[in-house]
Amino acid sequence: MAFGSFAEPPEITFDVPGLMARCPLLRACYIEALRLDSAPWALKKVMQDCEITESPEDAGLGVGGGAQQPETYRLRKGEYADVAFDLHFTDPRYWEEPMRWQPERHLKEDGGMPELGSVRAYGGGKGMCKGRAFAEKECFAFAAGFIMLWEMEPAGKKGWKIPGHGKATAVSIPKSDIRVKLRRRDLTAQEA
Repeated sequence: MAFGSFAEPPEITFDVPGLMARCPLLRACYIEALRLDSAPWALKKVMQDCEITESPEDAGLGVGGGAQQPETYRLRKGEYADVAFDLHFTDPRYWEEPMRWQPERHLKEDGGMPELGSVRAYGGGKGMCKGRAFAEKECFAFAAGFIMLWEMEPAGKKGWKIPGHGKATAVSIPKSDIRVKLRRRDLTAQEA
């Protein structure tokens, strides 16, 4: 049956729990996408006065032309502290070549399913996103459906050109368009 000038879309089914339990590379790609392309913040209310002193290692970074000696910051009860998770996600002290797409970094040697580890794209503690498990299932289902239905290649002859990041709310967006060619897979050959 055709709708206007489009043929009826194919009906596809797949086992989402199976994807979640038996596709370690897909999960590693998901975690790496969260690490490189999410930019979550946690806003936490300070419950009691406290002081935080940076480590000598952090002070030695001289971020923003700051001092080379550890600095101490006083947080007062009722104030708010912001935590920018993407600073950790891109820190070379925690990730080798942090700006390089490398999903294999999350794979386990025993072949088990990768874990989020310190990639906290959904926050943490009491404020952790209640819908994170559903969101992950949605992402897996979308990715699996896309892979099943479409062939994708770069639009130009120069190959893939991945643009830099532009900041947005909780995610990084591409600084420019990404041009691709999509071709629908022939599912009849797979059914035979």
